[in-house]
Amino acid sequence: MSLPSRIKKTDAPYIACIAAIILAGILFRILFVINVPTEQLYDFAAYKEIAVNIKNGLGHSLGGVPVAWQGPLYPYALGAFYRLFGTESDLAGKILNIILSSLTLILSVPVYGRLIKSRGRTIAAVALTAFLPANIAYVNVLGTEVIFAFILFVIIFLQLFYSDRYLSYPVIGAMTGLAALTKPFMLAFPAVLILLYWLKYKKARATLIFAGVIISCACAVIAPWVFRNYRLFGRFIPVSYNGGYVQFINNNDKNHNGLWMDHLEPGTLNLEPGINVKTSPELEPLFAEEAGRWITSNLGEFLKLGFLRVNETFFDNAYDIPQWAMNRAELGAERNANAISAALALVNKLLAAAGLVFVISRFPAFFKGLRPGNAVSEGDMTAFLTILFFAAVIFVSEGQARYAFPVFPFFVYAIMRIKVPVS
Repeated sequence: MSLPSRIKKTDAPYIACIAAIILAGILFRILFVINVPTEQLYDFAAYKEIAVNIKNGLGHSLGGVPVAWQGPLYPYALGAFYRLFGTESDLAGKILNIILSSLTLILSVPVYGRLIKSRGRTIAAVALTAFLPANIAYVNVLGTEVIFAFILFVIIFLQLFYSDRYLSYPVIGAMTGLAALTKPFMLAFPAVLILLYWLKYKKARATLIFAGVIISCACAVIAPWVFRNYRLFGRFIPVSYNGGYVQFINNNDKNHNGLWMDHLEPGTLNLEPGINVKTSPELEPLFAEEAGRWITSNLGEFLKLGFLRVNETFFDNAYDIPQWAMNRAELGAERNANAISAALALVNKLLAAAGLVFVISRFPAFFKGLRPGNAVSEGDMTAFLTILFFAAVIFVSEGQARYAFPVFPFFVYAIMRIKVPVS
């Protein structure tokens, strides 16, 4: 354990400053929820419907049909929250988001403190995290963004501060499993954790033990859901059955920006008009086959779409907050709405630019650090590999503005690593 064992009197100003920032950040989240109405649309409406069904004892279902279209963790967490307080209101879900976002903000203090190793810059990083528009606005949305960011921060916190193979390793693995039940691509995240472990300790046997424990525990966490899916749908579905559809929608002759588009029916499938893909698990293999055929036949076009997805997610993503978190707000004239989007665009572009420069500059240190005997910055490698992981996932699968949400803290770290010349 690496956390300080006692607080000194000289720590008081630092603690007071951090506490003030956290309290102000929580207050801003509460005020946003109270004053900015929004309607839960598309995926967010589906999450709420499933959560209400879970609360009412109808299981993970849509329209009376059992589904595994999305990761189950958030609907189950929201459904449990609904049941605990005997409500089905959007406000209850937003309160859950405020709680989770506040816990993430609190966790950011030791994480940034460990990674940055400068109290002044840690204060700046916590402040950026507290008041970043996306971090405030997304408490208004009944989606996976807030809970996923919390789980990711817990994983990073445990990886940084605890090294007990009998306690922390299983918990890291279990939390990774929960992350995968939120976002299926997190099934691959153990690769990042294993690389970080190797870069830190350079011990082959210890790294293998770490890998075995976290992978085993992650599999144990998702196993009941896998069994449930096999029993209901008759095939192996680790988390959700929308992967093939996502690949097909994002990679086809009519997709020119790499983003989600209206449903297309590949001619070889002969789908019935109006079929609901969310309740039709049997379609995923067909979509996956069609997507695979197009990608292998159009590799150059696939690479272009991947580049466009990454650019849209990180550099051209100012539209998401007005679209999802404040779509019923009285913004007034169109000029005001455009001003909000322009301000968000500036913030997001600065963050993403810092992240891009940071990642490019750390490649040499990463390759050097892979070899025994070469030490690397723990903070740099944590941010470097995490940013790369999410960028790779977006490149090969799907790009949307909100998918940048869990990466913002690592962009904040990148900004804190900028060296300011002193005259």
